[in-house]
Amino acid sequence: MSNTEKTRSVDMPTPPKKRRGRPITRFEKKVILPTRCPDHVFTYLKAIQPFLHRSLTAMFEDMLTLFIKERPWERGLHWRKPKSVSIHKNGVDGQTSWRQVNIEVCSELSKQVAHEANVCGQSKASFCYTAIFWWVQHKYPPREVVALKKS
Repeated sequence: MSNTEKTRSVDMPTPPKKRRGRPITRFEKKVILPTRCPDHVFTYLKAIQPFLHRSLTAMFEDMLTLFIKERPWERGLHWRKPKSVSIHKNGVDGQTSWRQVNIEVCSELSKQVAHEANVCGQSKASFCYTAIFWWVQHKYPPREVVALKKS
């Protein structure tokens, strides 16, 4: 028996895998609210995030909190229905220019979103996409963000 066969036959415990990325510092488990939005809108959200909040998660929580607080649908904002991420046409699968967005929020805010969406007769995905649209078009349109960058 050679030396390599001897070391392989011994059952050695495998070392634990090291976590990659930022350490988890959350004290409470987040709830995921899946929705979809156009690629260019998500790119814009990622671009304005450093000027507004410390993370996308914090920005999404602030966005949904303000959306529920201000209730812009009562002042005429139309509900937006998210489109599909993929498409099947003429027997060919394809991709749209929309992407899946998983919004992580605390469980209390998730319950508020679910309640408001139910009261308004909308899905949670539609509620969240409408909040994203409102945030991008009315709260932080590009001209407002340019002013933030200059100050």
